This record gives sequence, C-alpha cells and structure tokens, in this order.
Amino acid sequence: MQLSTSDIENAAQAIRDKADKIRNISGKVTFAELFTKEFINKYTKFDSISDLFSACGFSLKSPEDFNEVKNGTFDTEISSRTKFSGWEEMKKIAVQEYIAKKLNA
Repeated sequence: MQLSTSDIENAAQAIRDKADKIRNISGKVTFAELFTKEFINKYTKFDSISDLFSACGFSLKSPEDFNEVKNGTFDTEISSRTKFSGWEEMKKIAVQEYIAKKLNA
C-alpha cells in the first residue's frame, strides 16, 4: 500500500495539531479536572474523589493536607478501595486520561 503525498501531508498536519494541543496543556490542573465523576466511577465504587477520601478516613482539602498523610497508609487505602496499586498509580492514570481527553477534544 502506497500513501499519496496528500495522505502524508494530512498525517503530518494531524501530528502538528496534536503537538499544538499538548503545548496548550499548561498550568495547574485541579483535582476536579483530573478526578472527574467519570474517572472515579470507572475505577472505584465511589461517586467522587471526596467520597473516596472520606471512606479512606482522610480529610484532604488542601495540598498541605497531603503532607500530613503517611504514604504507606494512604496507598493501602487506595489499593483496597480502587483498581489501583496506590496513590501514585492513580494520579498517573488520571493524568494520562486527562491528556488523552484534551488531545481528542
């Protein structure tokens, strides 16, 4: 199968468009943007990230609150209440899905 010059140009333009979208993903992303209801429903039995945190016994309302949580305890709670092995994996997948959604928008 041979590609025409037009096919190659269209593919190159699609790549440039995706690169532009990636460049436009900047700044801070909120918890609400990362841990959408759709994301939480897909990977947990909860309706929101707040409900998950509450069930884990944590009141995490600010970045400072995370500093007070012992990672081992939090990871154990996340792994037992979600489809993730721990908090780092959950954040990683949330970011991947966020970027994928932005690229396909």
